[in-house]
Amino acid sequence: MIRLSVEYVGFKSVGDHRQYTLRARTAEASRDFSVNIPNALFVAGRAKFQDGPELAYQRLQREMATHDNVPAHDTFTVTEAEFEAFKEAHRPQARPRRGNAAAAAAAAAAGGVVPGEPHLG
Repeated sequence: MIRLSVEYVGFKSVGDHRQYTLRARTAEASRDFSVNIPNALFVAGRAKFQDGPELAYQRLQREMATHDNVPAHDTFTVTEAEFEAFKEAHRPQARPRRGNAAAAAAAAAAGGVVPGEPHLG
């Protein structure tokens, strides 16, 4: 298996998108790729600028996986659907209320009475 590393090189604003440059390296060669992210994804708080490199990296990773690490093209664009999947995967998870597990265990041990909660019985 060929060992591949990908590094973030930088970005530049080009017209209606930000162009992220990533460099894929093997022991034998390196190749630069550009991943474009439409500016529309960054407006109104939809995406944060600091998410750009990771979005670009994930897009390139999908191309590399699909084409056995040798994509036919050097430039890709993040689609709305890819962005939505990224956003969903990075959505903060709701935290369980503090003490719920302990309260449930205590309630079971105390015959259904939860410490610190009103008891109506």
